[in-house]
Amino acid sequence: MTEFTGAHPRTVALEVLLEVERGRRLDLAWEARAPTLAAADRGWVQELVYGVVRFRGRLDHLLGLHLHKGTGSLHPRILILLRMGVWQILAMGSVPTYAAVSETVEQVRRTPKNAGGGKGAAGLANAVLRRLAEAGGGQERFPSLAGDPVAHLTLWGSHPAWLVERWIARYGTENTAALVEANNRIPRVHLRRLDTGATVELEPGSDVGEALRRFHPAQVQDPAASAVVDVMARGLEAAGLASAPRVADLCAAPGGKGLALAGLSTLRARVVGVDPSLARLRRMAENLHRLGQEGGLGQDDRVHLVVARGEAPPFVPGSLDAALVDAPCTGTGTLSRHPDARWRLDPGAPDRLARVQSAILDGAAGIVRTGGILVYSTCTLEPEENEAQVEEFLRRHPAFRLEETMQVLPQQTGTDGSFATLFRKENDGS
Repeated sequence: MTEFTGAHPRTVALEVLLEVERGRRLDLAWEARAPTLAAADRGWVQELVYGVVRFRGRLDHLLGLHLHKGTGSLHPRILILLRMGVWQILAMGSVPTYAAVSETVEQVRRTPKNAGGGKGAAGLANAVLRRLAEAGGGQERFPSLAGDPVAHLTLWGSHPAWLVERWIARYGTENTAALVEANNRIPRVHLRRLDTGATVELEPGSDVGEALRRFHPAQVQDPAASAVVDVMARGLEAAGLASAPRVADLCAAPGGKGLALAGLSTLRARVVGVDPSLARLRRMAENLHRLGQEGGLGQDDRVHLVVARGEAPPFVPGSLDAALVDAPCTGTGTLSRHPDARWRLDPGAPDRLARVQSAILDGAAGIVRTGGILVYSTCTLEPEENEAQVEEFLRRHPAFRLEETMQVLPQQTGTDGSFATLFRKENDGS
């Protein structure tokens, strides 16, 4: 049984999950709360909160089998506590069933009545968790993939039905099942060495801070994101712009791709990072400062940061060698790393974000000089934001020619997903 050295790990887990329920990103909620825990407890709490979010659909189905009025009858706080209890029972071997049940029941008992708690709610929690622990949580309690693929991948696979349906229509059932499985794996951590562009995969449980110091200058970056940087580096070289090119990163923060591009010793690109959020640029500046230590990136003033919107970039038209639009997107290629994103999205999200992306691409097109390049990238799998976006851009901007398209699919690579296109500007469009 896990022995906790800090105060109230389950309380911290509940606080993180409540913030996520209110709409805050899981990674940000976790980063804010993790320092309040003893170091020895952080791994346990992180496993709990990420497991509950990732498998919310599966947990709710199992709970619903033992609740006469369904999960919708519960106050959100009580539902989260029950999810926590079920995840501890079914997936966290460090917690005996009796402890998972008793601790959850006590948390429900201590919850104020106006939040659904109290003695009666505690009795319900006790009965539901004990029955569920006895019945188990295996696939036999779910619709089968062969009999009802949408229900299976929605409930057992723990993904929204609308997303499962659109993926089945595009990829087929077998490929979608592989994608859902990939999204439900705990992602590996990779570093990109900024001077060489080499990728290093860390062993599970590695100390990331120590690894960053060992491979300095380096940053955490999934291979799918690194592949986008490599597309741009190849494009600059092919265009004869591989000697200190002037590059605008129009969706810069938190800075991974722009800093990776500037860090390549073969390019020595001069990057201006543009983002509308001052707070996000400050985080990028902190990362840049870290990378600038000990003779690394930043010592020769290769990166500048500007608060501005990508739709209206603050540059003279035709003045830059290249632009990178790493666009805001639905992020459906990163649901393993960001499991909460699957629950925040809705069916209208791809179209809404496609309009934002189009506006930023139009802004980027105007600042690239003749002979220069533009790279458009996303971490989504949705065609409205990828292939259709490219087609529309070429229709609006005939001065550009499509030179390369790259797509990484999580079910094929075991990494994040990404999409990138490389355009070259052939004339001034006049």
